[in-house]
Parts: sequence; structure tokens; C-alpha cells
Amino acid sequence: MDYLKTPEGESIAFVHLRAAEGMPTLLYSHGNAEDLAQSSPLYEELHARGLGVLAYDYPGYGQSVGTPNEKSCERAIQAAWKHLTSTGISASSIVITGRSVGSGPAVWLASRTDPAGLALISPFRSAFTTAIPTPFSIFPGDRFPNMSRIRSMDHPLLIIHGEDDNVIPVSHGRKLFAASPSTEKELNVIPKASHNNLFAVAGDEVVTLLETFAKRVSK
Repeated sequence: MDYLKTPEGESIAFVHLRAAEGMPTLLYSHGNAEDLAQSSPLYEELHARGLGVLAYDYPGYGQSVGTPNEKSCERAIQAAWKHLTSTGISASSIVITGRSVGSGPAVWLASRTDPAGLALISPFRSAFTTAIPTPFSIFPGDRFPNMSRIRSMDHPLLIIHGEDDNVIPVSHGRKLFAASPSTEKELNVIPKASHNNLFAVAGDEVVTLLETFAKRVSK
């Protein structure tokens, strides 16, 4: 584990498993009830297949310092992006990836950069359109308006969503998919999977979908 600094001085814990030669890297934003340690089996499996992974903790999560909110999480993922691109990893080989709440900073970053592609796992349309408990969705205004942002993005897009998700219903993934103007987009609905057991039900399938997509779209 190492640490990045945001422009506001927040200390962001991250891990970077470097890609095999010629392979893409996933910049991964985890879910709300997760941290780096809990998600490490996913990173290790992706890395075992040759993919690079940079994953980070939001401010206030795990070993990261700061307060979790929309702006601080945007600063954190931007610091992670800058770390990758300043260490010889081209934007065209980076797939921005976000799970659940992590879809918010992932879509935000993709709307401001030119990655190889965007992969979303159990994403929401916006923070207020779901009942998921998160410190990112603080009144009065909505947070992470993924729907409005995705309408202006033409990056290759992969969406993976559990069919029986009772936290962020699959309708969110379907609507984001329909709103995307990308000519290279893919929606995978996983039967019998809910929000919290997606990887237990179809972990190998999810990893393979991410691997196949990242290899296809990266340069």
C-alpha cells in the first residue's frame, strides 16, 4: 500500500498492481461498504490474468485521510489517474472501472478524460435515485449525476448488473446503457445475482467480462 496526495492535501491510500507488458490497467473505484483490503481478491484475480489494477480508498475510508463527499472523491480519483499517466501508462490503456457508489467518481473522471473505456458494475443513475446508504448523497443537491454525464460520453462502455439487485435495481444499469451514445457498448445482466452477492454468484464471469472488455478496447 502507498499514498497519494490530492490538491487539498488529503492522503489517499492506494495499491497499484502493474500490468504485464502490453496489457491494460483498470483504475478501480470500489463500493460503499468496501475498502482496499476487502476488495483485494478481485484485484489479485485480475492481476493474475495480466491486467494492471490501481485501486484506492476514498477519503475517510480505510487508511485514507479526509471526509468522504462528492468533491473529495473526485479529487481522489483524479490523483489516481494522474499517478497512472505520470508513470508511463497511457490513457488509451486505462479502463476506468467503478462498482456501486464507485460508479459516481468513475463516470465523473471518464467525462473529463479520454480513457480506453468505462466499465461499471451495479451502477446508479445518481446518488439520490437509489436507497443505498452513502455519505456521498447529502442534501440538498443530488450527487454524482451519472445519467446526465453519460449522455455526453462516447467511450466504449461495459455495464454489469445483477438481475435481482435490491439495492441499486437493474433498471439503473439498463437506463444508463440506453442513455449512452457510445457505438461500442455492452450490457450484461447476471441472473440470480443481487447487489451484495454478485461476485459470489458470478465472480469468474465478472472478471472475464472485465478482462475481455479491457483487452478489446485498450491500445
